Amino acid sequence: LLICNGIYEVGWFVDVITKNKYILDRSIGSKIQTTKFIIWTPIDYIPTISFIQHFLDVDMFITMTPVMVNYIKKLLTKQNKLTKLTKLTQIEWVGHGSDILKEEEIKIFPRKQLVKKFNNVRNIIWYGSKLEESDIIILNANNCKNTTRKRLDITVNAFIELVKQNPDKPLRLWIHTDVLTFKRMCIQDKIPIHLYTSKIILSNNTVSDKVMSLIYQISQINLQTSTGEGFHLGFNESSIFGSLQVATDILASGYHLSNNRGIPIPVTLTKSVNEAGHEITIGVASIKDTTEKLSLAVSMIEDGSCKEMISKAQEYTKLFTWSNVTEKL
Repeated sequence: LLICNGIYEVGWFVDVITKNKYILDRSIGSKIQTTKFIIWTPIDYIPTISFIQHFLDVDMFITMTPVMVNYIKKLLTKQNKLTKLTKLTQIEWVGHGSDILKEEEIKIFPRKQLVKKFNNVRNIIWYGSKLEESDIIILNANNCKNTTRKRLDITVNAFIELVKQNPDKPLRLWIHTDVLTFKRMCIQDKIPIHLYTSKIILSNNTVSDKVMSLIYQISQINLQTSTGEGFHLGFNESSIFGSLQVATDILASGYHLSNNRGIPIPVTLTKSVNEAGHEITIGVASIKDTTEKLSLAVSMIEDGSCKEMISKAQEYTKLFTWSNVTEKL
């Protein structure tokens, strides 16, 4: 039995099944055969031992990067749990796949044609001032509905600071998310996006892969200010289309950016709690550090020094096709 879900949902399944172990037993003639129980899940924060103990009754625990495998093993070793394990014999990692480039409708377009395409669907697919070829577009494509983890407030505030420092540069911020939730956040946090309507682009995260591929293509920089990612699929998909990556230096984001595949934003490790009330650790980026890294990214786009970094990220991303992921799984 393989359960593929987010860590909170996986927790529910583990609870039900470990408290009712007969669920995994089935009769074959006169014999009882026990089903192996495997979970495959991303973890978007650094867990504690009290949280990990919840999963000790599965046969195999699979997460999405070696970073989390190392965290889990370190926690178990620290608590002298590894020697006491009876069922959990393997902790592995299998990444998340993406075949967005294999879609038949997806094509690569020159920038001039992309700008024209998007301006033709302005106020239909996206909202904001008309696009120009010279625009330097920073994309943050994250669903902020039902989660505070994505921290789009850091993204917007850092962009506003960047614009203040570079008033004459054609900088644009593209927020691709649940727009209603995003606007509520800006009102609640008193973020003055109304002063930057000519600079900010909004689109809802309900578009097709074809439209998403065009958004990736027109954006030169992909930004992630989340407090933790279990895999960071946005890195993968935007890297395929040649975006320069800027992301928080923690968990999957930090792992993907290593070896000069992008620009990491330093974070402060901070205690928090997850949905089930367990203590966890998250990584919070400052607006100042995010602004500095964005400024570096913009400079690299302008002078062309980002080519090697982008190329490394593109090559790395090719490892995570669904074919490769399936083979490993």
